[in-house]
Order: sequence, then C-alpha cells, then structure tokens
Amino acid sequence: MQNAIDRIERGMNNSRLIRSHREHLMQNRTYGYFAAFCLLTGVFGLHSTALGQTDTVPPISNTGPLTQPDTMPADSTPQVWTERSREGPESGWDDDSARLRFSIGAQIYYGRIDGYAQTPLGGEPGSTSHQRPRFSELGMDNAWSGRVSFAANWQHQEGFADAEDIGMRASDTLRSGLTTHGTDFSAGTRVHSRIDLGWFRAGYRYHFDFARASNDRPQLTLAPYADLGALDFYYRIHGDGSFTRREYVKVAPQLGLIASWRPNGGRFSIDADLSASPPGISSIPFVAAEQITANYEFLRRPRFVMIGSLGVRFEQVNFYDDQRVPNHVRANFGPAGVLGIAFRF
Repeated sequence: MQNAIDRIERGMNNSRLIRSHREHLMQNRTYGYFAAFCLLTGVFGLHSTALGQTDTVPPISNTGPLTQPDTMPADSTPQVWTERSREGPESGWDDDSARLRFSIGAQIYYGRIDGYAQTPLGGEPGSTSHQRPRFSELGMDNAWSGRVSFAANWQHQEGFADAEDIGMRASDTLRSGLTTHGTDFSAGTRVHSRIDLGWFRAGYRYHFDFARASNDRPQLTLAPYADLGALDFYYRIHGDGSFTRREYVKVAPQLGLIASWRPNGGRFSIDADLSASPPGISSIPFVAAEQITANYEFLRRPRFVMIGSLGVRFEQVNFYDDQRVPNHVRANFGPAGVLGIAFRF
C-alpha cells in the first residue's frame, strides 16, 4: 500500500516538473517573438533612415515646456522635412533651373501605311502613271520607322533636333503596267522597290508649367514649338532589266505642341505631341504627326534619368510641286505602335 502511495506522489511530482518546463519554454518563445519583432523594427527603421531624410528637431530650451530659444547653437542646423525633401535630388528631379540640361532619345514605330509616289521625268506628260505606283502594289503595306532626338534645356527654354526615317523595302508582281520616272514596267513584272521618307528638323520650345505638386514638379506642362524641317525623299525600283531612281529634299516650317500630364509629380506621365507644317502649298511638303505615349522613369539619379515609353502614332505626308506633271508623294502612316527610351542628364 505504501509503495502505491509513493508511486502516485512521484507521478504527481513528475507532472508538475513537465508542466513547469512547458511554461518555461512558452515564456522563452514569447521572449523570442518579442525580440525578433524588436530586431525587425530596428532593421526597418535603420533602412528607412538610410533611404530618406529624417527630421532634425532643434534643441528646446529648458526654461519652459513650450518655449524655444531665440538663438540656436552654431552646430544645430534645423531641417524641415517635406514631401519635396523626400523626393529630393536622389529622385532624379532637381529644381536647379539655371543648370543646362540635355536629353537624348530614340523611338521605333511599326504600323500600317498606304499612299503613292507619282514620279515623272522632268514633269513631262506620259512619263508617269497617275498617282502610281501605289505602295500596296509594290508590296508595301506596313512600315518600320525610327527617330533619334537631342535636346538642350535651360530654365523653360529648349532647343531640339531630331531625325526620322520611314523606310519601306518590298518585292511584288505588278498586276498592271506601270510607268514611273520615264521607265516602263509591264504587267507581270517582278519588281523590287525601296522608298524612304526622311524628316529632319531643328527647332525651339518654351515650357509653361502648371499645378506644381508637393515635390515642386509641375503636374501639367504645355510646350508650344516651332521648327524648320526637311523632307528627304528617296525612290528606287527595278525589275526585268529596267531600273530607275529619284531623290530630292524639300524644306518646310512646322508648328507643334507637346502637352504633358504628370500625376502628383511622380515617375509616370502621359505626353501628347501634335505637329504640322502649312498644308496646300506647292513645293512645300505637308508633314503632320499625332502621337500619344505613356512614359515611366525607370531610373532616377541626381543628374541622370532613364525613361521608357509606349504609345501610338499617326503621320501624314503630302508633297507636290508645280511642274506640268508634278511629283506627288502622299503617305498615311498609322496607327503605328511606339516603343522608346530616353535619357536626361
């Protein structure tokens, strides 16, 4: 009987010991969770301090709980933390408008094209088919285009230059006879053709800024501009032993407007660019373009920004001269997809 009582007491002592160990482990686990939380909070706090500016509080006088000395020690330079401070130079935006800044960019376009390249020889009747060759009969239904640009900005002023080329190369079989630039191609001839419409321009823009955000970046910018451009036309066709080519350069003035919307002065923006030269004037090419792009600043540094863009573009070209039978080039390009990259520094 006594042995049974001893076994029961030993069992109760063992259960108390197990319960005590379990409570100790649970208490240590709670301490571990709390320590881990404090550690992570400290790490994130240090990380945030390293990434952004922190508030610097000026020393408070001991004369009273709500009083502040009229003068501060020389080594205490108070800073006021603002949204603009957070955006800061490290964001790639600075308001040093007196600094001369530059930008370079490149865009590629691909889309539908239609039109024709009526090309006589010396303006003589019978030296070209009327409003032919059409791009479609040469196998040119789509076109690639590329543009490179350079700009220099100082305060609100900008000087710029860019070069664009709509290049078409194709081969097809003529369904009807063609006369172009005094050369005849019979129906059924396999012809190989190349047409380039280059547009080179240089001009001046002025930027009007509106609705500045908390970081002092304008949310809306309107930039009217004027430029002088040159249409560089190149045409070549050959097949079945016949060959001809024609090229010329014609100059035209152009007016345009860029409207840019940047919500809250952030990295994302939407740009609309409209431009046109005077229409309906002999020997002065009409070149117009309408483009809208969505842009994002992927990389921002104190004096370097990289921007990517996606969008859509339409472009129209119409040129005719005053010969008896005129050179007459007409092209409608678009809708064309836009893919671009630009750098500001």
